[in-house]
Amino acid sequence: MNRRDIVSGRIIVNILDKADPYGLVHSVAVAEIASIIGKAGGVGKTGQSELWLAGLLHDIGKLGVPAKVLNRRKPSAADLKYMQKHVTIGRFITDKLFSGSALGRTIEAHHECHDGTGYPHGLAGDEIPLDARILAIADYYDAARSAGWVLMHRGHETVIEEIRARSGTAFDPELVKAAVSASTDIQVVHKAVHATKHEQLVKWL
Repeated sequence: MNRRDIVSGRIIVNILDKADPYGLVHSVAVAEIASIIGKAGGVGKTGQSELWLAGLLHDIGKLGVPAKVLNRRKPSAADLKYMQKHVTIGRFITDKLFSGSALGRTIEAHHECHDGTGYPHGLAGDEIPLDARILAIADYYDAARSAGWVLMHRGHETVIEEIRARSGTAFDPELVKAAVSASTDIQVVHKAVHATKHEQLVKWL
């Protein structure tokens, strides 16, 4: 992962921010949390850079989802099915922009589940790229801690217990252990990102 890729990713996320006002804070939080989990799980520094960028771009496919669907407070089953397309759209975008990178596959797989019940392909266990397995936990944590339109915000300890309870079903058991071991750092960075004003958050990148 080179500097040009990181700069391109930052530009794309700022575009996403225009389409989805919550998109930027969520993207930065997921990137930072994923990096913490990756480090705790033994991912090296080079891998952490690519993981961070994947976290930043994980929802880029939402650019292809109508705003009325993204912003609907009570999404229908059809809305949720439409929303699922964001992972394949995200892969298409990143494959075009980062040719030869594993980013696209990671982004497409970040809603797969350890037990094979996720989407879009029903991958299970080690079939799911490592970075995608890490992103799944980071994405869940930030969504559950935040006042999003699908999951109402809950406290840190509650969400960590939910992640622990989903070990072996939604999430990789070894990565759950890594997340739990780094839970204090995760809480700190989540609070820092969400407390940062929008104009300062752009500079964070």
